[in-house]
Amino acid sequence: MARLESGNIKLKYSWNSVSDLIYSAINRFKGELISHNIIIKLKDDYIFQFDFALLEQAIINIIHNSILYTPAGSEIKIEGFLQNDNYILNISDNGSGFSEEALTRLFNKFYRIPGTKVGGTGLGLSIAKGFIEAHDGTISASNKINGGAIFTIILSIKTKVEIND
Repeated sequence: MARLESGNIKLKYSWNSVSDLIYSAINRFKGELISHNIIIKLKDDYIFQFDFALLEQAIINIIHNSILYTPAGSEIKIEGFLQNDNYILNISDNGSGFSEEALTRLFNKFYRIPGTKVGGTGLGLSIAKGFIEAHDGTISASNKINGGAIFTIILSIKTKVEIND
């Protein structure tokens, strides 16, 4: 966190696939995802330059929160698509979503939603935001109309290679 705040993060750009990034993050959870339904819908898979380890950690932090704060049997959906020169990644669940106050504070350091499970430091989403912003990207959170939360990550991909299946 200190390196993020000081601006001393040096990104290690390399050519990576969005699909590889998502599946690598998912594979980190192994047994934790047994009680949840994971759905991955990547409309477009692209190779573009980003720091694999940092974006993977950001995605892991978001998915981990979904696992922790949604009941067993909940759905966690990861959707990705290209829009203009941006890759949009949505990570959503069908849990209870967030209060209006929580939505304004989710990415603050050490913030934990009152009444949630014990444990954790309240740094996961703050770190995710820092890693995404280090890539000149953005992250936001909102509530889905049908219930649950959705995190939207927007990454600029100036140089890309399309993968055709």
